[in-house]
Amino acid sequence: MQTEPYYLESIIERITGQHTVPFGDAILSTLDTAIGCETCEELFTPSNPSTYMGLNGCEIILNSSASHAELRKLRTRLDLIANSTRKLGGIYVYANATGVDGEARMMFDGSSMILVNGRVLEQGSQFSLNPVEVTVATIDIEQVRSFRSSISRNVQGAAQPDYPRVEFPIRLSRPADEVYFSDVLKMSKDKELRILDPMEEIWLSTSVYLWQCLDSSTVALFVYGMARLVMHSIAAGETTTLSDLRRVTGIKDFSPKKPEEIVNLLLTTCYMGTVNSSEDTKSRAKKLSEKLGGHHLDISIDNAVGAHNDLIKTALNFTPRYSVHGGSRAENLALQNIQARNRMVVQYSLAQLATTARNLPRAGTPLLVLSSGNVDENLRGYYTKYDASSGDLAPLGSISKTDARRFQSWARDEWDLPIMTDFLEATPTAELLPLEAGVQDDESENEMGMTYEAINRHKATIITPSIHLSGYNPDDNRHDLRPFLYVVDFPWQFNKIKAHVEKLEARLQKRA
Repeated sequence: MQTEPYYLESIIERITGQHTVPFGDAILSTLDTAIGCETCEELFTPSNPSTYMGLNGCEIILNSSASHAELRKLRTRLDLIANSTRKLGGIYVYANATGVDGEARMMFDGSSMILVNGRVLEQGSQFSLNPVEVTVATIDIEQVRSFRSSISRNVQGAAQPDYPRVEFPIRLSRPADEVYFSDVLKMSKDKELRILDPMEEIWLSTSVYLWQCLDSSTVALFVYGMARLVMHSIAAGETTTLSDLRRVTGIKDFSPKKPEEIVNLLLTTCYMGTVNSSEDTKSRAKKLSEKLGGHHLDISIDNAVGAHNDLIKTALNFTPRYSVHGGSRAENLALQNIQARNRMVVQYSLAQLATTARNLPRAGTPLLVLSSGNVDENLRGYYTKYDASSGDLAPLGSISKTDARRFQSWARDEWDLPIMTDFLEATPTAELLPLEAGVQDDESENEMGMTYEAINRHKATIITPSIHLSGYNPDDNRHDLRPFLYVVDFPWQFNKIKAHVEKLEARLQKRA
């Protein structure tokens, strides 16, 4: 709530005739209204500036925001803005950024809004491919003044210290009769804010993320969802999207009729099987890729895994065995990791050569590798470093296993993909252990148990960059603050907690 004079450069001074301009936190006063500004972060604080500006007579609040996207976050924003203007009265113009930032870890979902006295008049699109979007509303400023005269705010307003003001001898409004009797200008009416279902948010956010910069099947769905969003944008007449699509595919006159045509040019899937793989997972992978339009490959990496094992045997003069064959836990884990890490090497080779082998218009252009690690695995460390969890982008990296399954179920129903039922009903398994009587022995949930505590925290330091999309995101770059350079099992603290729990349980037993 203060300003100070800023001395202008001489070149500006000659144009404006001013020596200084006020710089700081102030209300802009015109001949017909008063305008204030607050930032993105200030909206979420207990005493946001718009409250004090409103009590000082400010009628319009502008918020040029960069509020990053999270699942279910739009409702929080709406509640904050609506409650502020509902109690105080006023017009709130909320403009939010849209798209992905340059770091590829954060994205913004748009959904700019204009509210008056707690009511929504206009809302921009959420998770859009449009490079620029303008949200406009026509409002009678007298609605604000009438609303404020009907509530008990004047005593508090009179007690407020004066807010600095910068005077502008201009008018922003038009005479009422020009609007009310106009055939062109219409007063904006109240509308219900569109709140996306969290599964729609997952679809649209990952689509925008991929376009601008259970697990593997979910990532494939994200690419398909991106293609659907691109088709919607083109159908709506967004020429920028069509131009970008033609540039990405290298086809100058490319005009797809369905999303599968886009997926076929952009997505290459590969089932990398071993002797430990089952026919069920192999069949499901092929059916899903074909349904979505992807270019699917089916290969065996047994030769590569065998060569790797032979190298280890020669180097160590030792033959590791699976636990079902009498090997130790260390041997069992090492043999699984060899398979997983060979898949990472193969997938990068395929990504580099796929466009050349297919003789596509942009032959020689490497593809991005999409990793399939999710939040639950990242938090637990239940994955192999530099396997399927490694890639160029991690669309699923900030989404939990639970939300991923919900999204699969939603996509199955919304996009008519009955094949997803097979993935939803399948038992999660990495298929890295020998098949015994045709049944896998490494069901993920059974193998993982609940005994790891924090021993795998260090793995989070190499997680593939993922879009920040949830408050539970374990991305080490910003959101996971767990230490990893020293022992993190905290025995003293956890023993105290366990002792306290035992006392509470003893008291409950006595009461019973």
